Amino acid sequence: MTSPIGEIYRYTLESDTKDLRELSEIQRWTVIPALKQVPGVADVTNFGGITTQFQLELDPTQLLRSNLSLKNVTDAIKANSANAGGSVLTRGELGYVVRGIGLVQTLEEMGDIVVTQRNGTPIFVRDLGTLKLSNQERHGILGKDKKSDSISGIVLLLRGENPSRVVEGIHAKVAEINKSLKAQGVEIVPYIDRSGLVGATVEKVSQTILEGISLVFIVLVIFLGGIRTPLLVGITIPFAMLMAFILMNLTKVPANLLSLGAIDFGIIVDASIVMIEVIRRRREAKPDEALTETDVREAAQQVAQPIFFATLIIITAYFPLFAFQRVEAKLFLPMAYAVGYAQFGALLFAMLVVPGLAYMVYRSPRRLFHNSALEWLEVQYHSTLERLINRPSIGFRACRGSGGRGDMAWRNGRTRVSAGTGRRIDLAPGPDAGRYFALQGHRDGRGSA
Repeated sequence: MTSPIGEIYRYTLESDTKDLRELSEIQRWTVIPALKQVPGVADVTNFGGITTQFQLELDPTQLLRSNLSLKNVTDAIKANSANAGGSVLTRGELGYVVRGIGLVQTLEEMGDIVVTQRNGTPIFVRDLGTLKLSNQERHGILGKDKKSDSISGIVLLLRGENPSRVVEGIHAKVAEINKSLKAQGVEIVPYIDRSGLVGATVEKVSQTILEGISLVFIVLVIFLGGIRTPLLVGITIPFAMLMAFILMNLTKVPANLLSLGAIDFGIIVDASIVMIEVIRRRREAKPDEALTETDVREAAQQVAQPIFFATLIIITAYFPLFAFQRVEAKLFLPMAYAVGYAQFGALLFAMLVVPGLAYMVYRSPRRLFHNSALEWLEVQYHSTLERLINRPSIGFRACRGSGGRGDMAWRNGRTRVSAGTGRRIDLAPGPDAGRYFALQGHRDGRGSA
């Protein structure tokens, strides 16, 4: 049993010495039976060529002279062109199958069939008309290149088999068949081969993965500094891909350009970056002291739950793809599985491997690299955030400019300002007197702060 995408190999039979009839016979009796022996091949379908027939053109005069009807002739041919079984002949421990082979093989054999006899004289089929080779009525032809009439074969893959291994077996069998047909001047010439597509896909996927890993590593070096920290984060990618390949192989999920190309390496390393950053923060807090296992354990436990649920949300986002069916399922289900498996591998690596590796790298007292550009951006961010908190009307105007209306409240000591209504309310200082702001926006302009 095959599938709609089971065509893995197409070929034509070509010869300078054989006609189409002879090539059709070689196709049906030599090539197709040999290719069906390859493990993983569901079937080999013939395309083009002709189907040979033995034809008898009866002479009405001879039928009348012999006092025979058309039924007499057809019954005689059917009775003399059939195989028969003779059970099993036992000789000691061996059993011999007895069969009578009576199928007509040539025109001469068909002509020697006796239809009846007159006064002890047999009347043969050849006496009643003309025997010749012909073919069944054709409903189409196959043309290739400059040949307007050719014969081809389509090899179909058995459902669930590995196309690469099956194609390798087909190549070996084709080489064997071509060697045996060389003396007859016949050759199997392929024109569609799945191995080319598989090779191109593997090459493209490998190139994409290497480029993605390199790009992520360069970005990590720029922002994290040094080599050790980016390496800790970067090895998450090959581990996640290895886990994805293992699980895809166990669950029989095909790896293709669409499924593997959907894996986002930036998302894969997120969990490892968070884990390493929280451990680096412990290192920065005590630069002159050795980092203990307890420090690393506490840091890892601090972010383990957020990392787990963040990864779970990403995987859950692909669940709607499992509702697809038919062609859509063939295209997108492998992608959902591949992304989920890769995220699962990245999660395991971030929670189980990264803390141990980070402890080995950061346990000795040292001062870590600080990116001056990031430090400048951090200062600017804190400054902007402070201004927005101190002057909430700026954020309110930005909100109104985006198409919404709302009320903004700001509390500092005793004063609360409602920017949406323009009212000022004096409040007594209390234990919660601090500095904060809240924004609630409504399209109808009715908001509360």
